[in-house]
Amino acid sequence: MQKLFLEFANEDFSSYTLSPLMVKFMEEFLHLETLFEDNLSIKKRFSRFSIGKLSFLSVLLILLGIERFSHLSAQWMRETGLAKIMGIHSLPRKTTFADFLNSFSGYHTEQLKRVHKRLVQEHKNEWLPPRGPYLVDLDLSTISVDVKKIEKATLGYNKKRRGRLCLQWSRALFCGIPFWSKLFSGNTNSKQSLREDLQWLMQEITSYTSMRNESVVIRLDGGYWSPELLKELEYPFLIHGPMLRELKLLELVKNPKTSWSKYSDTTAFVDYGERDLACGLSLRVIMVKQMERSQKPYSQNAKPKFIYYPIMTNLHHWSAKTIVKGYRGRQVIENHFKEGNQAFYSNKLPSGKLRANEAFLWFVTFAYTVSVFFK
Repeated sequence: MQKLFLEFANEDFSSYTLSPLMVKFMEEFLHLETLFEDNLSIKKRFSRFSIGKLSFLSVLLILLGIERFSHLSAQWMRETGLAKIMGIHSLPRKTTFADFLNSFSGYHTEQLKRVHKRLVQEHKNEWLPPRGPYLVDLDLSTISVDVKKIEKATLGYNKKRRGRLCLQWSRALFCGIPFWSKLFSGNTNSKQSLREDLQWLMQEITSYTSMRNESVVIRLDGGYWSPELLKELEYPFLIHGPMLRELKLLELVKNPKTSWSKYSDTTAFVDYGERDLACGLSLRVIMVKQMERSQKPYSQNAKPKFIYYPIMTNLHHWSAKTIVKGYRGRQVIENHFKEGNQAFYSNKLPSGKLRANEAFLWFVTFAYTVSVFFK
């Protein structure tokens, strides 16, 4: 790694403290602007800014914690010091960013996907483990929208805020690095989103490095439970399974003679072994008992409450404790969505067009990847 030196001399200071450092990091180490210039082609032209520069600035704005592009104040235009660092006379207005995002189509979001793929491939030695297992996390998040005129926003499918329009954002992490992002209409469920792009996902996983199918493990939540879909998976998987009546899991939970193995002070498990399910699958079932977080930690005499859920997998050579540990690591993608909403405002969609919003979410993905590399 090269050493990075920052020095202020006869320049205006920036009110965004980390902005000079982030600009130099993305330019000198990641060469992000060059990647955008070489791989992103949009016919629409902007008088003073290239497509690569606007893409670079979009990622920088998200990293700086700007809540909405449309809310850029006059103070942003007075950031002459930041503009000089980037080699331009002044920063673009908020209307320029709006026109830039609205110029994206499905073809251009595919280009953003290829740019991001090149970025993580060029630096894979910094994040890809030397040996497996390589963990892939998939999830679908609901984005609530306030404005009625948003393309593909649907009413009646928002479980978080009922009565509000929503879109569905599909994400995938590979060893903690995002490599998949796609925005769907509000009435799309997890099974549909994965079924549409399952083949592409499998190709993407193997394109990062030469690896065997057995070394890749896919972690899924209960929303992806579908016997037909799981039969199509060529890779090992861990999934939050349903409480099937045929397994008699409730009897196992209520039986006082059940021998629970301790995982931690608040979690225990029991290996139910391989079971033949009525749907035609033969999966290993591990029942997990986890203590709920107490709402009143000062109440020492309160009886603890537990939640029970089964983990189903086709991994037969892993120990039960390793399987529980592996699935609990899926919390990384849940935290990824929370960080995206809280730090990068991914839930504040800037446009009424579906592809413009999808391009914005790709820039959020770039910002998250840059922050991981920066750490």
